[in-house]
Amino acid sequence: MTFDFDLDRRIFLNGTAQITNLDAKVRDRVTHSIRVLQNGSVIELPSGTTLRFSVKAKTGLAGGYLVTALGTQSGSGTSTQYAFDLNFNTVEMIAAIGTAETLPCYSELEIEWTSGQRVSSKFLNTTVDADLNRGDEGDPTAANPERQLRDSTNTTSVNWEARELMDSFGGTVADWGLRALYGANVSVSMTWGNRMLHDSTSVPTVDWEGKKLREGWTADGGFRVGAGGELIADIRSATATLNTPLPAGGAAIANVTVTGVTTANTPSVALGWDAAPGNSEAAVLAAWVSGDDTVSILFYDMLGNAVTVGETVRVTVTQF
Repeated sequence: MTFDFDLDRRIFLNGTAQITNLDAKVRDRVTHSIRVLQNGSVIELPSGTTLRFSVKAKTGLAGGYLVTALGTQSGSGTSTQYAFDLNFNTVEMIAAIGTAETLPCYSELEIEWTSGQRVSSKFLNTTVDADLNRGDEGDPTAANPERQLRDSTNTTSVNWEARELMDSFGGTVADWGLRALYGANVSVSMTWGNRMLHDSTSVPTVDWEGKKLREGWTADGGFRVGAGGELIADIRSATATLNTPLPAGGAAIANVTVTGVTTANTPSVALGWDAAPGNSEAAVLAAWVSGDDTVSILFYDMLGNAVTVGETVRVTVTQF
């Protein structure tokens, strides 16, 4: 760092601005180059002049130096500079700062023209910071590998990359990649794709992030999101049976009662073909909610063969 000392005002300058504080760090070694100004111009001091830059603790001005260095001249005339090699790695400095994070100090430049004739700078506030590295820390110990979750025994038995979750018996029961969730004591697993959740007693009363799962689920275990953000079971199901035969290449509509289905809300109708063996010639072309508690299904003979009575279709309706 290079800065100026105004001999007339006895202050340090950085350009035209006064320097009011100097920062340093214990155990460091730095060099400050100082130009001496008189009447605003750089001067060369007479031969034999001694310059000393020193640092003492604010509470220890009567004690010895913590850091000190004599100036070494380079250049001449208006190019003259005086370099100070300041070693903050001294026994005295280390003892003075101790375990504190900072040590408030004063710095001073003293110029001695001849023996007993001196001029000194005003005190320069100097803050010496503690060193982070003390030399005896050693390397930190690596923790558990990344991307691992711990089970209830604090063992890293879950590998996040493999997307495996453990049950309460220590077995790998759910493939996270397949999005399956299991309760601790539920023997029949519920898939996330079907949006089925059970608690440990297989009762759907779990508080999922504040969204209550309400009682009264149907056997299908579905739910929808209510106006208040709650999850509400609302899946209805029934079986439709073809009660009249289909002629070859013909079509017929069968109406089936699905209690609770209404036309007020938008329904989604899903069909599952459940025909007895040998009666699978009929196809389902469409299904719709034709009235409250009623779903209509359009059957069609797709193979050109007459279809006998008894074809059945599983109907599942979700209200939104």
